[in-house]
Amino acid sequence: MTNEDLTPLPLWHNRNFLFFWTAQIFTQAGLRMFQIAFLWWIVTRSASNSGTQAGLFMAAGTLPALLFFKKIGKTADSSDLKKLLFFFSLAGACVIAVCAACLKLAAFPLSAVYAAGFLTALAGAFMDPAFNKALPELVAKENLESAVALQSSAQPLAYFGGAVAGAALIDLIGVAGVISLNAAIYFLAAMCLAVVVIPKAMGSGYGVRSSFVTSRRQVTNEDLTPLPPSGLALLKDMPLIKNILIGFGFVNFFATPTLVILPIYTSKTLGRSASTLGILEGSLWTGILAGTIASKYLAKTNDILKLGAACLAGLGLCLALPGLVIHATFYAVMLFTAGAVLGINNVKFMTFFQQTVSREIKGRFFSIMQAMISFTFPLAYLLFGLLAARLAPPKICLVQGLGVMCLAFYFLALRKQACLSLAEKAIKRQVKT
Repeated sequence: MTNEDLTPLPLWHNRNFLFFWTAQIFTQAGLRMFQIAFLWWIVTRSASNSGTQAGLFMAAGTLPALLFFKKIGKTADSSDLKKLLFFFSLAGACVIAVCAACLKLAAFPLSAVYAAGFLTALAGAFMDPAFNKALPELVAKENLESAVALQSSAQPLAYFGGAVAGAALIDLIGVAGVISLNAAIYFLAAMCLAVVVIPKAMGSGYGVRSSFVTSRRQVTNEDLTPLPPSGLALLKDMPLIKNILIGFGFVNFFATPTLVILPIYTSKTLGRSASTLGILEGSLWTGILAGTIASKYLAKTNDILKLGAACLAGLGLCLALPGLVIHATFYAVMLFTAGAVLGINNVKFMTFFQQTVSREIKGRFFSIMQAMISFTFPLAYLLFGLLAARLAPPKICLVQGLGVMCLAFYFLALRKQACLSLAEKAIKRQVKT
């Protein structure tokens, strides 16, 4: 059974998709609630070293996707996706429950926080490619872009809920209480996944070679074992996509440390409480959600790289301006706008990838995509964490914004290169005829 066999019912009538989408929201909301609770715990317990320690905590959470991307991709392509997702959501619940117990016993050193961040991220690193691979098998082909938009909305919606609820609840029930709630959310995600049915599609990597069989020999039992390339070799025949992913990796170098800078900006520059941090984080994720929803109503374009460059230019401007204007409301507006252009960009590129990449290698592709767009994360979190210990947060905002705006020109250069490549292919076809 494939998505082409499914009846194109409205997504809200697709029970499988709804439970699947809800589980993704719960796991991602839980992850952000976990991060924001421990970031605030780090920032408020240390006056001098908080930037470096927060950077180390966030860096630890980026390592699993980079260290194990080959294993993650192969697992997503060869395993029962439902069992994989169910197992790692339960594993995440167990890790977070142990953290909550240690916090309540006041026996939780900083090194254990880094380890907990690593283990929670490890569960997420296995789940994210599995969520992406399973999506096209749950909806009809006609509903794919709408499903991608809703799936893309899961992260901002979840991060909004996780950030706002987590920050607000810190003042009410403390960090230990927030982490306990976080464990319950992961458990609810596992319960949602328990009722989801994920079909095993033909050509999804179960006993076929598909387009990777290039030999003219008669097919034998040996040929039934799938041997698609793994790691960076997977992108050998996709140079444009590889360059796009590299570009987004460098964009994330400048943009993603916002998650480290926000609590420091809130506490040190604005002099506000965790509730204000929740409002600022909520503005960012609400913006991404708004952009994700709006993307569906924007005219379809084949010039994906031009759109990407425009979105990055807007994102960079919104990140830079809070470095010049110090005001909580202004910062919230800029974060909302930055999120909106980022949401549009995410949906358009994820739809492009879903439509371009072969079904049988999607698990591997989304694993390598996750690794490539996050390969700068550890260095970014460490570097910007160190900068936060030496520079005022508004100055760091300027560095971030200028870096992202410069990368908009990289995407324009890719566009020019792609246009030249298409022109050369057209000329060669004319010469042959």
